[in-house]
Amino acid sequence: MEGIPLYLGRVINPDYFRVFIYDAEGVQKLVNSWNEYQEHMQTGLWFAELKDIPEKYVEQFGVVEHIAKDAKKRGK
Repeated sequence: MEGIPLYLGRVINPDYFRVFIYDAEGVQKLVNSWNEYQEHMQTGLWFAELKDIPEKYVEQFGVVEHIAKDAKKRGK
C-alpha cells in the first residue's frame, strides 16, 4: 500500500484534499493540498486533531478549553 495517501487512517484523494490543522495553542489553519498538509506535519509544530496536541502544550497554552469546546460541538 505504499504511495496510497492516508489521512487519519482513511484513504483520501490527494487531488481534492483540504483540511484544518492545529498548532500547539489550538489555533486552526486551513491547508489546501495534500502536499501542504504533509509539509506542515513534518515540522512537528502542527497537529491533525486537537486531541493530538501533546500534554505539555495543553498545560502551557491552556488548549484544554479548545478541546472541550471542539468535543462538545461534535456531541462527544
